[in-house]
Amino acid sequence: MSSFHEFYLVSKDMNWGKVNNFVIHDDFISYIDEQVGESNNKLFKVPSFMPIEEIEKSERPLETGLDFFGTTAFNYYSSDLLVETFEQWKMIAEKLPSEIFSFHDIAEFKRKDILLNLTKAIESSKMIKSKNYRLYHYGI
Repeated sequence: MSSFHEFYLVSKDMNWGKVNNFVIHDDFISYIDEQVGESNNKLFKVPSFMPIEEIEKSERPLETGLDFFGTTAFNYYSSDLLVETFEQWKMIAEKLPSEIFSFHDIAEFKRKDILLNLTKAIESSKMIKSKNYRLYHYGI
């Protein structure tokens, strides 16, 4: 079982095919919760569809947050808050005390890899402002 949350930016123009992707380790999300408090982690307030198939039934998301162990879809209703979420996380990642990040000595990550993936996350979240794009998440 992977400890990475996988995200895929998909395009209607490509029959909902992949345009971009990024990953975020579950331990980094836990680290964010520890830094800002779970109630202040904007991720849990983002409008979403769970599971992904729900996006075909309604334009407006009925859920919020992320299905950590399943699938989640985001559309233009989610864009602004997703951008804010990933920008919040990126500011925290930029302040990591070293180039190698380890949360509770479970796994090690390079700060530059975290920042690269968060940059992709921000760019992808901005793209879904258009109805021609969606962001799909596959949990751990």
